[in-house]
Amino acid sequence: MISFVIFYVDEGLKKAEDHKVMIEQFFKSASVHHPDCKKVVLSDFDTDLSFLDKDVEVNRYKVDKSKIMFSRMTTQIAYLESHDFSINIILLDYDILINANLEPLFQKKFDIGLTYRKDLVFRKMPINGGIIFLKKNSKSKGIWFLEKVYSVYRSKYYSKKDWYGDQYSLIYVVGNSNIPKQGTKIIKKNNASFLLLPCKTYNFSPTSYSSIKNELKDKKILHFKGPGRKELMNLYWNIYFNKSILSRLILLRYIFRENISKKIDKQKIIDEFKEQCELSIKKFENKILPLGYIENGIFLWEGFAFCAMAELFDVDIIIESGIAGGRSTEIWARYFNKPIFAIDDGKVYGVEKFNETKKRLSKYKNIKFILSDSNKEFLKLIKKYPKRKIGIFIDGPKRMGAQKLAKKCFKYKNVKFVSIHDECWKHVKKRYHLMDKWNKTVFYTDADWFINKYDYLENKNDPILKRQLKKHEGEEGGGFAVNV
Repeated sequence: MISFVIFYVDEGLKKAEDHKVMIEQFFKSASVHHPDCKKVVLSDFDTDLSFLDKDVEVNRYKVDKSKIMFSRMTTQIAYLESHDFSINIILLDYDILINANLEPLFQKKFDIGLTYRKDLVFRKMPINGGIIFLKKNSKSKGIWFLEKVYSVYRSKYYSKKDWYGDQYSLIYVVGNSNIPKQGTKIIKKNNASFLLLPCKTYNFSPTSYSSIKNELKDKKILHFKGPGRKELMNLYWNIYFNKSILSRLILLRYIFRENISKKIDKQKIIDEFKEQCELSIKKFENKILPLGYIENGIFLWEGFAFCAMAELFDVDIIIESGIAGGRSTEIWARYFNKPIFAIDDGKVYGVEKFNETKKRLSKYKNIKFILSDSNKEFLKLIKKYPKRKIGIFIDGPKRMGAQKLAKKCFKYKNVKFVSIHDECWKHVKKRYHLMDKWNKTVFYTDADWFINKYDYLENKNDPILKRQLKKHEGEEGGGFAVNV
């Protein structure tokens, strides 16, 4: 027998009704595969849970909504302390459908079960906190584990008390070196046995309409986490649990539109990019700051955007054009221990300037300077390294010439993304984005959320920077296009 335990608090969101539907579908899916299961909701004292079926147990606790993920962990610990552990327990998010009988899993010898993912963007927090398996008769070990994670959360990651702090704390306790490359693995810590399970089977997240075209029978648990995926949960439930023909037709229509447009899931990339920025910012501060401004150079927040994007796509090589005084080149060299090809034809600032920059940055052994035309050199390098993932920064040619070069590069799948500088500018109060007509464009560095969060990186009192900002007023950054 299994107890399925979720945490839900009404945060006053407009889509509260959608969350209630998800909770109902979650518990129904659990009952389909476990008719005798126990169903539990952990909540606060104010949330209306009258919509729940009578067989759902409700436990209420004091909850701080401003620290929602932190509060989730405190309620989970409180629940476990009051539980007799006579049956197996799974602590879960509610944007989930149970897609198989999980009783066989508990036949394995372990105390605590966790799911890990090998997604690039989550490599620093590979354990997802949305599913935790706790075996019956393992009360002291289960409570020890969550209290240990709680302690780390409070002492090291309290600044992330709203999101992600639990996942940083989980991997801190388990140890990144213990995460397997694939398959299942059992490790021991403090006399507790941990079963590490792959997310692709026990915590699978569908990402598109096409991904649920067929029933996912090999996936034990489906987790519809992330923006834009809740509708997938409703469709999957109606098609494969309720056998709705109408929902199947709706799904086919969505898949048809998806295939016709062949557009990048821009919101998904932006969401992953935001998460990567959170992961990369400390490294950037430690490796780059302080760095004085160099005339005609990029701004530090622009350099940070490129570094975060390069980490998101795990590029092996960086190719840039238009180096001028070499500020961007120096940022890449400081941040990455990877080959950097810096190309400039010397026509704008002169060959003497090129040689001067080359000499200044000679201490960075990962830079190779090339005095040549980027239109020729880019394609040579891309062809030379067909199995290496490449990130590109274009700061010459400009405007349409830059876009033309970028599109040539995107004919090669090893080019993962391109950033083109000076592609957004402002006149009076209107912003102009020169890459808007290109459907691969996903992000501009003048985005309000980005500027508001990261423009502190630059020292606004730097006299050279002040002069540059005045000289190029309204030219506020670059655009990023992704090759997927």
